[in-house]
Amino acid sequence: MLKVDIGDVERELIIVESNSTDGTREIVESFRGEPGVTIVLEDRPSGKGHAVRTGLRCVTGDVILIQDGDLEYDVDDYPRCCSRWPTGGPRSCSAPATSKGKPMRACRQTP
Repeated sequence: MLKVDIGDVERELIIVESNSTDGTREIVESFRGEPGVTIVLEDRPSGKGHAVRTGLRCVTGDVILIQDGDLEYDVDDYPRCCSRWPTGGPRSCSAPATSKGKPMRACRQTP
């Protein structure tokens, strides 16, 4: 996600890790100290909704993209979504979730 070119948009990556037992915490820890990365480590899993709310409390920017650690959404959709916001484009963009590289639902943009 840090390598995706989203143009001249300042980015902030907030990672909420809920004490996974599959090695995720170690991967997340490897981003500690990266510019623009905030890491929130939780003691126990509390679900995606809780993780999203926790992450939203840390946000300092104007545009929010929510991404699961398993890359539920295709990061290649980010530039298309982000490029339209500064020009008066949509205020939200729902990128399609993917399964095995194929969209699970259509992309919808809301003015």
